[in-house]
Amino acid sequence: MTRTAAVCALVVTAVLSVSGCGGSGRKSVDVRYPSLRQAAVVISHHCTRDLTSSNSNGLLWLAGGSRPLVYYASASGDPPDVVLSTRGPAIPPWGLLWPCRPPVVIHYPNTHTASRSSTALLTVLAPKARDRKTIVLGHVRFANPVNWNSLSGLANGLVAPSGRIVFFGGTKIRYADGPEFSVVGLPRGWTIGSLVVSPRDPFVFLAVAAKGKVGDQPCAAAVYRITRRASARLRGFNSCETGLSAEWSPDGRQIAWFVSPGGNATHLLVSDAEGRQLRELFPRVIDAVWAPDSRSMAYSFLRGRGRWTAVVDTATGARHLVAKGDPLAWSPDGREIALLRQSTAIPAPPGTIVAVPATGGRAHLLFRVPAAPSG
Repeated sequence: MTRTAAVCALVVTAVLSVSGCGGSGRKSVDVRYPSLRQAAVVISHHCTRDLTSSNSNGLLWLAGGSRPLVYYASASGDPPDVVLSTRGPAIPPWGLLWPCRPPVVIHYPNTHTASRSSTALLTVLAPKARDRKTIVLGHVRFANPVNWNSLSGLANGLVAPSGRIVFFGGTKIRYADGPEFSVVGLPRGWTIGSLVVSPRDPFVFLAVAAKGKVGDQPCAAAVYRITRRASARLRGFNSCETGLSAEWSPDGRQIAWFVSPGGNATHLLVSDAEGRQLRELFPRVIDAVWAPDSRSMAYSFLRGRGRWTAVVDTATGARHLVAKGDPLAWSPDGREIALLRQSTAIPAPPGTIVAVPATGGRAHLLFRVPAAPSG
């Protein structure tokens, strides 16, 4: 890691003295997070994205080999929540992991209250406690309703594969440190509900849009491929009858589709980047994660009374069993998969996170996930 924790902390502190991120007179997307928007500008420019990392499902895998560096955001209570690490004790608290050098976590102490407001903090995650820094970003009030496919799960923002931060609202999309544009080609009265940025082009997006305003629970919905000049409808669906989401492959050349008709089993499908040549990979998945090389996916499914992970080749459909557990993320080199193994107790069951060769084989422990306190 070339950038020190202190440097990253200082540049985030410096941004709090500025008033905005788009210049005077420009209409910006209302994200309800002015302090996080300011922090996003600095993180986009100064907290360099670690392109060798693998980051999904709350697990950030930064280095492999005999001494892997892995962080995991574990909801181990209400409170406390922690970030687990393979190189030291648990780091409080839990939050949104940012795969930078060094990684940071944005968190909100005491957010589980009726007021739905809290103070936003940023902590630089470092293996050594003396190198960890915490910066106060400011007081925030959470947006409602919750958007789980967004920055911190509570605001219309996300981290692009390039490491830049994108905000969206209604039919507008804006980079925290760049231009804003209105989506062209959506039907009148339709708005964006979730957004995914292409790894190949920062101005190409996959969006789930729906007819009606947030909170109306509209049934008419569709997935669109959006650019700054146009939008193309890839697949329409009735959201009251079918769940549908889409995700780019790491190279941006394919799209994984997750379709749940009638609230039943989720079908995993794959297509090209324009939504064509759609084909099914497996009919009953629980979760799925792209491999770093975009050639395969690890997915979990029910087998007997437990959850197991298999790997499927997206070109041929060939599959092989890996091990018991749910896939969280691949190692940066694509040789291993982090699996969560847990008991059947809910909520917040205890368990272990293990690393298993992607071809199958003996697992080794990354760390144990503590149980939530009872009562």
